[in-house]
Amino acid sequence: MLRALARRYSEDAEGPEEPAQDPDCGSAPGEVPREDPPDAEEDAQRTGGSQGGSRHSCVRRGYAGTAVEASVPPFDASLVDFKCPPVVEVALGLQFSEPITSDARTLGRFWPTIQEEYPRLEQQPALPPQAEEFGSPQAPTFEFMSAPPPPRHWFLNPAGDWLIQIQPDRIMFNWRKTRDDAEYPRYEELRPQLRAHVDGLLALPDGPDAKGVTPTWVEVTYVNQVLARPGEELPRLADILNIVVDPPEGAVVPPLEHTTLIQQYFVKDGETPVGRLHLAAQPGVRNVDQVPLYTITLVVRLRPAEPTLDEAFTALDRGRAILVQAFRDVTQPSMHEQWEIES
Repeated sequence: MLRALARRYSEDAEGPEEPAQDPDCGSAPGEVPREDPPDAEEDAQRTGGSQGGSRHSCVRRGYAGTAVEASVPPFDASLVDFKCPPVVEVALGLQFSEPITSDARTLGRFWPTIQEEYPRLEQQPALPPQAEEFGSPQAPTFEFMSAPPPPRHWFLNPAGDWLIQIQPDRIMFNWRKTRDDAEYPRYEELRPQLRAHVDGLLALPDGPDAKGVTPTWVEVTYVNQVLARPGEELPRLADILNIVVDPPEGAVVPPLEHTTLIQQYFVKDGETPVGRLHLAAQPGVRNVDQVPLYTITLVVRLRPAEPTLDEAFTALDRGRAILVQAFRDVTQPSMHEQWEIES
């Protein structure tokens, strides 16, 4: 039902390509179990894992770090594409300055409209507000509450690979790779579904409509995993990311074991900061078979040019474009070959 509604927003978008399976195209991640798909900052810290799945399952889909400035490009559906990308999770989210829903509205009115596709309901703690501060560091603030905040509601499809997250000031839409044969959907498929869910929620009575809400920030998150290939050790992070430099040969330091990386990049419109790109890389192992891996997370958080839904989704498009270009620019050509870059 909601997927049909979502098609209304994607008439001019590029349709999803058919998956192209190739058992020889390199490492692909498998399932990433999640007890709680977090927000951008939590995503950047986790190592991830897998319940199972081949390291050589590939599907045709496209996607995408010390302060570095990045321009804010317009949305471009012809961005770089990888035949076998290492992405295991994508999340798109909108944050608002005020509550846009209540528990009663979310559960009593919204859920019945999507329950056929999203029959599973779970509750999680609410995520705190997220914002990008510029200029002098801000002093921490404390808030005392007489009651716990309203929960964050998860609405999941039966397989658990599609997830809608709603709390009073935020709505997020996730895709997660939960099966080895799962197709990685394009951004052009996720975006219209998120818009349909937002519009569906705001069309309900007993709450603000689309003109009565103020989007403050948008987030785009891509979580990627690079696994050790069969019979080989995990590559050095410098072999994956070209922004990492190993100590020079002969340096008087112990042998390198692993590298953990966290970087933030300014995103500006002209001279005005409008957000940041966050990049994190962390070593770990896959739960099911203890295969070593690196989890590489890219998150962009942007302020819409105007506090409207249309401008919020334009900011999502820009965020996606930044991630696509950043992922290409910070990864090594040898990894592009492994992931089979196509443009």
